[in-house]
Amino acid sequence: MKLGIVNHYVELKGGQDRINYWIAKYMAEKGHEVHIFSITCARDLLDYPNVFYHPLRIPLRRPAVLRGILLGILGDRERRKFNLDIFHINGAISFLPHEVNHVHFCHRDYSRYEKIYSLKDIYYKGVTFIDAALERYVFRKKAEWMVAVSQNVKRALVEYHRIKKERIKVIYNGIDTEDFTPPTLQEKRKAREKYGIENEFVVAFVGEIKRKRKGIKEVLEAINEMKENVILLVAGGEKKGREGRIIHAGFVRNIKEVYHACDILILPSFYEPFGLVALEAAACGVPVVVSRNAGVTEVLEDGKEALHLLEITPGEIKKKIEMLYENKNLARKLGKNARKKAERYSWRRMGEEFEKFYLEILRGE
Repeated sequence: MKLGIVNHYVELKGGQDRINYWIAKYMAEKGHEVHIFSITCARDLLDYPNVFYHPLRIPLRRPAVLRGILLGILGDRERRKFNLDIFHINGAISFLPHEVNHVHFCHRDYSRYEKIYSLKDIYYKGVTFIDAALERYVFRKKAEWMVAVSQNVKRALVEYHRIKKERIKVIYNGIDTEDFTPPTLQEKRKAREKYGIENEFVVAFVGEIKRKRKGIKEVLEAINEMKENVILLVAGGEKKGREGRIIHAGFVRNIKEVYHACDILILPSFYEPFGLVALEAAACGVPVVVSRNAGVTEVLEDGKEALHLLEITPGEIKKKIEMLYENKNLARKLGKNARKKAERYSWRRMGEEFEKFYLEILRGE
């Protein structure tokens, strides 16, 4: 099989980038010919003789919506040079017909959660509107099949873009369960020492902090209402250093260190198509508190492998954190069960599902 993957980046970086990296790696290991069309590509993928990289040079970084359109135009121009069996596109970054569109985010669904409090919010709302319009066009007119990262994303595609549910397959994201593992006592001690953590109870927050959708504002308010030895470790953004009970780790390349340093992970997103960080933390045996809006709640069950937030408010967040702070047995049970569940969602399992789906498409099934 000859597979073409089109994404902004194909490397172990952001969530969507990591997923495409693992798909490319799996297909390469299975002997398929893999063509990668992206701005950057992980060097180790190029060690495979059957992986071919076609760099896309985008002359600007902002605004993101224009950058995505340029990526689509340049990617399509490069794609025309190759006659491949399957083109795997990620979102509205291609305007040519393609076999598979991998949907990690539905901007039309997300727009329900965007509130306008400032001129900047008006700008972001406009960008979301453009993204949603582009997705509607690409999903309805150019994609033969859709792969949604969760049932919640599938629901949004049917409800907002009127995609027939028969055209949508759900394949949950996979992670490296051999890398993300529960820490030894030495690994945990080393990770906590790196961030200057002593005997405090550490709540980790991993994700975007500039915009409101991840719920960072509500987490900060909740932490300020809790006991003084409960602190927040924030991985994301450019800020570094400690301010009272908040540790800013900035961008963390080896995110496993954050999971090893914390006692629980909080993911209170207003909109979260999947929530890869929750599954990674679960694989490390970390109890997870996650919004019911996150697709990963279809994998991590409430009260069994995670605690689900009934609403995204400081009071509800505080309540769930305190449950784990005060009940160590519950925290241990959730962490142990979460690890077992995460083992079923490896990147190899995900790659196998994609390979099977590609072959079904080629056979006309």
